[in-house]
Amino acid sequence: MTIGELTFSFLKRNWKVSFVVTAGMALITVLLVSMFPDMPSENALAVADSWPRIMKDLFGDPLYSFTDIYGWLYLQVFHITYWIAYGVLASILAASIVAKEIEGNTIDILLSYPITRSGLIFGRMIAVIMIVSAATVFTLLVCILGIVIAGFPIYLKLLVPVFLVGLVISLVFASLSLFISVCTSRQTLSVFFTLGIIGFFFIYEEVLAKLYRFLDTVSFLNPFHYYKPESILIRHSFSIVNTFVLLLFFLIFLIGSLLYFERKDII
Repeated sequence: MTIGELTFSFLKRNWKVSFVVTAGMALITVLLVSMFPDMPSENALAVADSWPRIMKDLFGDPLYSFTDIYGWLYLQVFHITYWIAYGVLASILAASIVAKEIEGNTIDILLSYPITRSGLIFGRMIAVIMIVSAATVFTLLVCILGIVIAGFPIYLKLLVPVFLVGLVISLVFASLSLFISVCTSRQTLSVFFTLGIIGFFFIYEEVLAKLYRFLDTVSFLNPFHYYKPESILIRHSFSIVNTFVLLLFFLIFLIGSLLYFERKDII
């Protein structure tokens, strides 16, 4: 069995759940875009003044989000919704790469083929990347369609980068879930652990580090410290460095998974 065959078989096995999640996210994106309030600045300012600081930290400032459709995309889609949808999908897929085979007692049969343990992970992770990338591109196209229907201009220089960082943060979920699944050999448990860790990271970055400034000193260890969709959609500033660091998180967890699985006793 080659890496290509592993990739294809994994795609074939997981296309249905991937299609359902992608279709659901596309529908949600269109609905959220169509709900854009397009408020006058003075009305948005009144709403912003009524929101407590913690609400703005968690969900974004309505002063920008209610007056500009790209700010609205940040508030409704990329701040939370996008990475939850595709982060969960990526986590589920990645956790099944090894743990599902161990739980089903099929790992020995799979490894009896002329494929290394690293090749198994590598081939199936390629499939995960392909699935999440395809879902990202499709959602981008649907988002563009929604903006056109709403009657606003398309700025690909904003949309392409923000979807790119959304893809990369989802892949960080995937590699973390893979690492936990390799260590625990439990698919469902790995997904729960991954979502719990990511949820803590998000709350830490968006709430705790802002309430207690001393916590910000270790924020560089948090992937969400480098996930800045508001900088792209509101301030029109895209950081290659932040995207590179997110990719580094992905590679660290992936390489850790490869090294651990090579030495793991699966009997």
